[in-house]
Amino acid sequence: MRRLWTLCIMMVTGCVLMAQPVSQFVADYQPAVCTGDVPADFVRYCGEKVKKDDAAYHALFTSGELLFGTPMNAYVEAVAERLLEPYPELRQQLRFYVLRSPDVNAAAYENGMVVVNTGLLAQLQNESELAFILAHEIVHIQEGHIQAEREAAKKERRATRQTLPDFVVNTQYRSREHETEADRLAFQRFFSKTAYSYEALDGVFDVLQYSYLPFDEIPFDRRFVEAACYHFPDDYFLAAVTPVRAREDYADTLSSHPNLLKRREWIRRQVAAADNSGRSNFLQPEALFREVRDMARFECIDSWLTHHRYADAFYNSYVMLRQYPDNLFLRRALYMSLYGVSCQKNTDAFDDAVPPSKEVEGEKQQVCYFLRKAKVAELELLALRFAWQTHLRHPQDAFSLAVTDKLLHQLNEDNMLAYNKFSDYPMDYIPSPVEQAEQQTEEAVSGNKYDRLKQGSANRTKVLPAENFTTRNYMLADLRQTPAFWNHVDSLKGAMEDEASLSAFHTVRNSELRKPILVWNPLYFKLKLGGKNYLPQGDKLEKTILKSCKRLKINVSNVNRETMMTESAESYNHYCKLQRWYADYLNADGSSMALYQSCGIGEACAAAGTSHLCVAYAYSHPEHFIFRYMWLPFISAVLVPLASPIAAAHFFAFDYETKAQFAVMDVETSKILYSSSLDADAEQTDAYLHDFIYQSLHDVKHIGGK
Repeated sequence: MRRLWTLCIMMVTGCVLMAQPVSQFVADYQPAVCTGDVPADFVRYCGEKVKKDDAAYHALFTSGELLFGTPMNAYVEAVAERLLEPYPELRQQLRFYVLRSPDVNAAAYENGMVVVNTGLLAQLQNESELAFILAHEIVHIQEGHIQAEREAAKKERRATRQTLPDFVVNTQYRSREHETEADRLAFQRFFSKTAYSYEALDGVFDVLQYSYLPFDEIPFDRRFVEAACYHFPDDYFLAAVTPVRAREDYADTLSSHPNLLKRREWIRRQVAAADNSGRSNFLQPEALFREVRDMARFECIDSWLTHHRYADAFYNSYVMLRQYPDNLFLRRALYMSLYGVSCQKNTDAFDDAVPPSKEVEGEKQQVCYFLRKAKVAELELLALRFAWQTHLRHPQDAFSLAVTDKLLHQLNEDNMLAYNKFSDYPMDYIPSPVEQAEQQTEEAVSGNKYDRLKQGSANRTKVLPAENFTTRNYMLADLRQTPAFWNHVDSLKGAMEDEASLSAFHTVRNSELRKPILVWNPLYFKLKLGGKNYLPQGDKLEKTILKSCKRLKINVSNVNRETMMTESAESYNHYCKLQRWYADYLNADGSSMALYQSCGIGEACAAAGTSHLCVAYAYSHPEHFIFRYMWLPFISAVLVPLASPIAAAHFFAFDYETKAQFAVMDVETSKILYSSSLDADAEQTDAYLHDFIYQSLHDVKHIGGK
C-alpha cells in the first residue's frame, strides 16, 4: 500500500511538472522549498541530545541544505522505484534525499539513506546515468560496505602499530574493493533488470571524470563586461585558455575509488555482451529530466553565491543566460558575484572566491583571469552597471535597487562618486575644438544663474576626457545620459548627507536595536591540550548567551530551532533560509557587504518573530610554547634557583588563545547593528569568553535603550 501511494505521488508530481511550460524558468527562479510531511529522520537527528555516533547525521540534518518533497526529490524517488521494484522489502528500508551542494557526488549511509547532491543532478546527461549511480549507492547499503570499512579500520588501529602511510594504503585498498563490487552488483542486480539503456553507462564516467568543470564549455566573450563607452585593457584577458586535461588512468593507490579507466573498461565489457534493444536513456519524459537538471543548476549557483565561490557562480550564470536571457535569478547572480569579488579582492578568502587562473583549465579560466586582474573600483562599477540594468529590466525587484544603493554608498565613501570623476564621452573619443567651443558658449548664455541652478542635472556641464582618466572613469558615460540614473544618484547622495549628519545621535541611541533578538546557532570550537581535533561546544556558548540575556532582561525571541526543523515543511523552509543566511554571513568574515541570502528572507523573519539575529562564533587552542616564550621561566630558574617552583608552575600552566566574534545583525538589510571581538590569551578561557559575551550584550541593551 505504501509503495502504491508513493508511486501515485511520483506520477502526480511528474504530471504537474509536465503541465508547466518548458520555459517555466524564463522570468525567474525561486530556490527549491520542501513540501509534504517532515521525514522521521529529521525528528531523530535534529534534537539537541543525539548519540555520539549520530553526530555526523546531526550535522547533515541541521545544515539547512537537506531537501525533501521537491521536484528533484520526486525525480530521484521515481528512478529508485524502478530499480527497486523486484526488491520491495529493501525499498521499505531506504530513504532518498537531495542535498544542496554543487559537488558532483552521491553518498550512501549505513542507516539506509542515499543522498544525491544537486551538483550531480546538474551534470547528468540522461536518466539512465542517474539510475546506475543510485544502484551503486544502494549496493553499498545492501552489502554493508560502510560498516565493514569502519569496523576494519577500528581493528587495525587497536591490533597493530601501522605507520600512517600503511594505514591509509590498507584503508583505501578496502574502499576500492568495495567500489568495484558496487559497480558489478549495481549492473547485475539492479540496472540490468530495468529498461534503462546500457549504452548510456559510458557517460557515467564522463560525468565523474569532468565533474570539476562548469555546466558547459562556452567561450567567454569580453564584450559581456564591456560597453560602447568603455573597454578594459587587453592584458585583462588571456589570448587562449588552457585546454581541459582530465586523466582517467591515474595512480589510484591512495584513492578510495579505482581509477576511472578501470571502471569504464569493465562496464564496456558488460555492455558489449548485452542486448540494448528496447532500452532507453529516459523512462520518464525527457523534458522532465531537463527541467529537474536546470533546477539543480540554479541550486548550484545559489550555493556558490552563499559560500562565496564567485567565479563559479559568475561563469555558470553566464552559461545559463544563453538559455534564459531574461531570468532575474541569473541577472542577480551576475551582479552579486561581481560585488562579492570586489569585497573580497584583498582578503585571505579571495583565492576561494576566485581561484588563481593557473589552477583552472577550460573556458572558466578566462573569467578567473579577468576577475583577478580587474581593480576593486572597476569591479564595483561593473557590479553597479549590472545591478542597475537588472533594476530597469525588473523594476519590481527591490533587491536589485538595494544592492545598487549599497554600491553607490561604497563608491561615495571611496570618493569615487564625484561628478567630475566620470567622463560624459566614450573612451577613446576626443571632442573636436568646435564641439568644445560650442559647449562653452552654450554654458555662458543659457539663462540666468538661478534658472540654471534650478535645472539641476539637466544643466550640468559635460565632463571631457582627461589625460589621467582610465577605464573606470568612462564606465558610467552611458548611464549619465539617462536622467533616471543621475537623479537617483543625486537623491541617494542627499540621503547619505542626512545620514552622516544624524550619525552622532545613533551612537547614543539606536532604536533599531529595540526589537527582540534571535540567538542563532552559536559556534564554539575548543582544542584541548594534546588533542587532535577541535571539540564543538556551541551549545555551551548558546547557554551563556541566553543566561546573560536573562540577567540583562533583553527581549529574546522564543523560537526554537529544533521545532522549526521538525514541526512542518514550511517551518523547516524558514529554518533553511535563516541557516543559509548564517552561512553567507560566516563566509563574509565580518565584512559589511550586502548578503545574497538577505534576498527573500522576509517570510523567515516573520516566522521567527524578528529580523535581528544574534550571531557568535569562537575558538580556542593552547598556545605553542615557542610563541609563549616558555624559555623565560627556564632561564629564570637557572639564574635564581630559589625561583624554580614558581618557574615550573608557570612552565606547565598553558595559556589558551581565544578569539571570538559577536554581532547583532538585521538579516533583511545585512546591516550590522552591533559587533565586537575578543582576542585573549589566558588559562581560564571560558571565564574570558563569558565576560566578553555579557559585556557585548550589556552594550546592546544600552545602545538599544532597552
